[in-house]
Amino acid sequence: MQIGAGHPLEFRPATAEDFEFAHALTRSNMEAYVIRHFGGWDCDIFTENYRKGRNYILWVSDARIGYVRLVSKPPILLLDDFQIAPSHQRRGFGSLVLSYLNTLLPDLACTAIRLRVYDENPARRLYLRAGFQEVERLEGMSFLQRGI
Repeated sequence: MQIGAGHPLEFRPATAEDFEFAHALTRSNMEAYVIRHFGGWDCDIFTENYRKGRNYILWVSDARIGYVRLVSKPPILLLDDFQIAPSHQRRGFGSLVLSYLNTLLPDLACTAIRLRVYDENPARRLYLRAGFQEVERLEGMSFLQRGI
């Protein structure tokens, strides 16, 4: 599904061929944070989480540029993983995806989107600008939520 009027971004369900892309992108973007907070990257944990969610790939033309994992737990839609390739960050794609997720809420019987983010992750600023508010805090990490 194309999201954002006049924008080339597409939000497509992941296929079996997309797993390696999703894993590599997530590891590339997040491994330093995971090492700092948990001691090391664990491929098995990623795989287990991947299997629990609805996985989507972000496309621009014929290129994969991002990955999203959603877990529906009404009334909360958990944005469990959200990655954009560094080459496509700071170009408005993150904001488009966050807006698009609001349109999915009614069909999933959800009224809010929740996510977790490391305090030092620059994406935290994106979420706060997009109207998310801190609802819970753990050491070095925030749980943010936005309702409709």
